[in-house]
Amino acid sequence: MPEQPAAATASPSALAEYLQDVTEALAAATTPADVFRVVLEPALQALNAVAGAVLLVNRAGDRLEIAATQGHEKDAQTIWQDGPLDGNVPAGDALKRHEPLFFEHQGDLTGAYPELEERTGAIAPVANAVLPMFLDEAALGTVVLDFKAPHHFTAAEIRFLRTLAGQCALALGRAQLTTDLQRRVQERTQQLEEQRAALDAFVAYKTAVGSESDALTLACQAVQVVRASLPHVSVAYYELDGDLWTARAWSDDLSPEIIAQITAGVPRDAPNYAEAARLQAPHFVDGWNAKAESLSSATAYGAAGFLPLFIGGELRVLFTVGTRQARAWQEREKALVQAVVRGLELTLERTEITRRLKEQNAELDARARALEGFADLTRDLSVEVDEPTLVGRAQELVMSLLTPGYALYYERRSGLWRNTVQTGELGRTPAEAGALQAVVDAGFPYDGPRSLVVPWTTRQPFYQDEYLRGGDTDAALVQHVSTVASLPVFVNGAIVGIICFVLFDARTWTGTDKAVMVTVVRSLGLALERARGMAELTRMSRFNELVLSSIGEGLTTIDKQGRSTLANPAALKMLGYTKADFLGRPQHPLIHHSYPDGSPFPMEACGIYAGFTGGQMHRANDEVFWRKDGSPFPVEYTSTPIVNEAGEIEGSVLVFRDITERQQAVETLKQANEDLRRSNAELEQFAYVASHDLQEPLRTVTSFSQLLALRYAGQIDEKGQNYIQFISEGTERMAQLLQDLLAFSRVASEAGAHQPVDMRGTLAQVVQDLDAQIERTGAQLEVGEMPVVRGDASQLRQLFQNLIANALKFSHPERTPVVRVEARQGDNMVQFSVQDNGIGIESEYFERIFTIFQRLHTRQRYEGSGIGLSIVRKIVERHGGQVWLESTPEVGTTFYFTLPAAQRSA
Repeated sequence: MPEQPAAATASPSALAEYLQDVTEALAAATTPADVFRVVLEPALQALNAVAGAVLLVNRAGDRLEIAATQGHEKDAQTIWQDGPLDGNVPAGDALKRHEPLFFEHQGDLTGAYPELEERTGAIAPVANAVLPMFLDEAALGTVVLDFKAPHHFTAAEIRFLRTLAGQCALALGRAQLTTDLQRRVQERTQQLEEQRAALDAFVAYKTAVGSESDALTLACQAVQVVRASLPHVSVAYYELDGDLWTARAWSDDLSPEIIAQITAGVPRDAPNYAEAARLQAPHFVDGWNAKAESLSSATAYGAAGFLPLFIGGELRVLFTVGTRQARAWQEREKALVQAVVRGLELTLERTEITRRLKEQNAELDARARALEGFADLTRDLSVEVDEPTLVGRAQELVMSLLTPGYALYYERRSGLWRNTVQTGELGRTPAEAGALQAVVDAGFPYDGPRSLVVPWTTRQPFYQDEYLRGGDTDAALVQHVSTVASLPVFVNGAIVGIICFVLFDARTWTGTDKAVMVTVVRSLGLALERARGMAELTRMSRFNELVLSSIGEGLTTIDKQGRSTLANPAALKMLGYTKADFLGRPQHPLIHHSYPDGSPFPMEACGIYAGFTGGQMHRANDEVFWRKDGSPFPVEYTSTPIVNEAGEIEGSVLVFRDITERQQAVETLKQANEDLRRSNAELEQFAYVASHDLQEPLRTVTSFSQLLALRYAGQIDEKGQNYIQFISEGTERMAQLLQDLLAFSRVASEAGAHQPVDMRGTLAQVVQDLDAQIERTGAQLEVGEMPVVRGDASQLRQLFQNLIANALKFSHPERTPVVRVEARQGDNMVQFSVQDNGIGIESEYFERIFTIFQRLHTRQRYEGSGIGLSIVRKIVERHGGQVWLESTPEVGTTFYFTLPAAQRSA
């Protein structure tokens, strides 16, 4: 069949007009569909094409998909279809070559691609143009034009089509960007809405809980907030109880059957519960299977969520939600629930930290009170060495801090546990006490009472919150006993007894209780060590007196050959000999000795002898004797030469004593002092670490509250601004408390060497530092003649600054403040006084004001944390002085303290 002649096409000027129109129309196109319409319609008209199509590369870049067609009859099959992006189709070939393809005559297209019609099931057009589209070298797709008749593509038409394809690519890219931007805006708007809803829920929860600290109350508030925001969601709050998750709080829409099941407990290894614990993150389940979780009563719920809460780094709580109306969670629902749970977790964490801080402070306070109270036990050990008295004082101290009960002290004697020291009656009534007292006085076999055997064998305290009646004695005799603590008492590393604290009322031993008991019992052990050491020193002193006043005690004489000519029984016993060793022998070869002139007696002539380290006995009092069996022991001795009429040394008189036990007592005293020093250092280090390490999270809270105020200025209502203000004020107070606590701990940790300090210069610096406060109050500061003392200059400056600043702060509102600083020189100490005419102090508070963080007034009336005077006392005591005060309310106060005077030049 002969080819039909090509239809007439537009002239070059007409094509330029088409391009102009297309350019203007594309500027207004906002969607890909608009772009396709603007491009295809003028292209068909300008070239008399019968149909056109746009094929786009998919996101994966491996297929071509029809995006638009123009001019095709309705439901007509076109040869251009979706398919793989390869070189077997014209569109793929044009993109691969980066150039347009033109087929002008019948058969050109099928000749180039013989399988095209078979693959598509459509008839190929007579003529065809395939125009590739690229944007920034990325393939977008192709524009295809079909012709019924042969068509010769002129140079003008080719330029027109190339330009048209390029403009289509640009417009398509812009439209896609606009579409993507709109999609992102919509997604971001939805995210912001979800975040706003979550933030509203978080704020609602934090507002609802306020300063509440009870965990169950906080959980109930969280349940109510979730229900208020998501009425269709059911809620349950679980706590871990052994191997079960047990519900403690739940929403009021739960059925009685569900409540019965969740309060009975859900197995810890239930699949979704265990998965949330494993992930350590929220776990939302669509299409939830209640039966698989051992909750057959909850099958009506189509979706569930499990949110673990970690308190103190430990998984202890699980917050669960469920919905009946939908089998899939929406992002908004997830965000809102997570926000509330995050608020609950933060609040529970805050509560836990507060509880721990309270416990730690209570333990520190209890330890301090225990140490202060126990000071009475150890203050006069040089006089008080009676062990039962020391044990009794320890028992009285602990029992004074506990509920009614009694204390016993058992020692192992003659095959039985014997109660040797008792404080308190063994029952509330004479009948209760009498029957039990008889059993206790009779003693117990070593393997009998559990309360004694456990601490003896484990060498650890044994705390019984619930006393096992019958574990020690007949259960009928101890029905009135509820709680027991048994602690081993150590002396020189060995257990010497078990001290028992017994309470009539039920009690769970707290960390504070345990800290008090451990501290007191440890101090008791040190006191017993000291007491035994002092007793041994006393015994040795008496022994020495006996030796020096008696010829027969620890004394021997030595002849010129270094042989003993006389040895008393004590000397023989020390060296391991008996009288039988020397029967029939006039001289006893016991000791080898050398004399002040340096001439030694020959060792060969001595036979059995006792040697001395260093060889020259007259040079030291800490030599070593050797017993007959070869074992050494330390001695203290005196050696007096025996001189004849010619002035020659004929021998010597040697008095010696075994000082093994005394050296052990000295080492024990040194160790006891070191233990006390280490204990005090540990307490001071704890105060330093606690105050230092807590500052970082506090700075975080402060920084984020400030960022919140700055970033959302003008967007937060008055209530929100008040909340931020409360946060700021609270962190400022906490920061000041931590700084003060840090200053308190540094009194010991940063103490410098003591050296002469001119107090005139120190007071001048203090007055300069307080100049602003003095000027503000209009105070008169009078400083008398100041001496030179011995101490740490920095701490003494802090001492006076605290006292003078305290006087200015507590000035009387009706008169001008007057502060006088004076000094009175003594022999070894200087007494200072700081007197003011302020508001004064009631006598009942004289001791309390020196206690850390103790305040007599509210912060609104007088600022400060109540630590300044604590630092004052600590500085004075570290300098070996004392501090006290005299005060009359409404008249004024005078603080007195002593410091060591500087040594006068000879």
